[in-house]
Amino acid sequence: MIDRATCLYLKNVLSVTILLALALAFRGCVAITPASFERGTSLILTQRLSEADWPTRHVDPVKSMMSGIADVNANSEAPPSLLNRVSRLVGFFSHRMEYQQIGQGVVCEMPPPNDSRSRQIVYITNRLSEESLAQSLERSEPTAVERDELLRWHFHVQMPAQALPRGVIVHLTSLGDRRFERSVSRTLRERGWAVVQVVPGRIIVPFLHETVDGSDRRVVDAAEIASMMDNYAADYAYAVEGVMEYLRATQPELDGGPLVMTGYSAGALALPTVAARLDGRVDAAVLVGGGANAAGILVNGRITNVVNVIRRAGDSHILPDLRAMPEAYLKHSKFDPYHTAPYLAGKPVLMLQGNMDRIIPRQYGDLLYERLNRPERWSYPIGHIPLFWILPSQANRIADWVESAVTY
Repeated sequence: MIDRATCLYLKNVLSVTILLALALAFRGCVAITPASFERGTSLILTQRLSEADWPTRHVDPVKSMMSGIADVNANSEAPPSLLNRVSRLVGFFSHRMEYQQIGQGVVCEMPPPNDSRSRQIVYITNRLSEESLAQSLERSEPTAVERDELLRWHFHVQMPAQALPRGVIVHLTSLGDRRFERSVSRTLRERGWAVVQVVPGRIIVPFLHETVDGSDRRVVDAAEIASMMDNYAADYAYAVEGVMEYLRATQPELDGGPLVMTGYSAGALALPTVAARLDGRVDAAVLVGGGANAAGILVNGRITNVVNVIRRAGDSHILPDLRAMPEAYLKHSKFDPYHTAPYLAGKPVLMLQGNMDRIIPRQYGDLLYERLNRPERWSYPIGHIPLFWILPSQANRIADWVESAVTY
């Protein structure tokens, strides 16, 4: 009889063996398509996003809530409700926590206990009035965090061993297992780059409305989906913009060097809109497993695959509306990567794509490729998850590409 510990050990050994085999098998099976702007459609931004196109956030309610920290520092017997509000707002609490408004949100930082080369930062965006925010944080369910009206964006800043970094890598993470993509950031950090890892706030996108008794369903209006997705994309962009401004002010050595963005899966979907908000400040970008038309990806991708869910539920009569929704969504959206990718056209951009991807279906990866004006692309004969498994074997190649793409 094999005990549990032995089973776990054998399972881990098998997993590592499979990953090594995949890395060796596919290391030489990449199809490299050089950037060919002359063959791509010339994408020129005829109308750039203005500040009026970006939604306004309610910063004062968050600042008012955070002022409770001063009360806590002055009074060790602060009411538990105050401590609860502050901790729920930022996700942690410390008497040493610092906060300030930057842009469309509030930056909060708690110094890490041991590592002087690392920082933990939270950026908060809020869509609620002061009264609504206070009431929401007092309740247990549903809170503003669950309703995506109050979002927390977690940033982990890691400095290289050398005093002056070669530049900054902004790593927009995936929503899954991040250990493989971190191998790329780790390699870049070992080469002297500062890494700012961004873990995004949550989002829930309901594609169906149904009656209370569940007797009837209909597809959510495309304009409503576009509004939800655009608000989330804007919050994501505000968070990166705000924290980068904060870092430049508090760590001047991070200012002046190249700024390279790397996005993985969901992070690759967000990257073009973040780049649009940072208009002109991004020097190069790497997108792994990305795509354009987020509604189409959610409807047809393997993770959610709303079409199959509806078919299995016996609601096939609404499938025509559901299939038509992604195209209608693009007409209402402003911040989908389909619309913001041209902000990166002309910049050094690298795409890594799995030809058998069913999570970000190939058609949407190809759509992003076209909207980026056909940048350099490395294609692999694998799916979405194996694309991430092989990233450790590609880390040095990606780092080489980054360093050849930017000017120091």
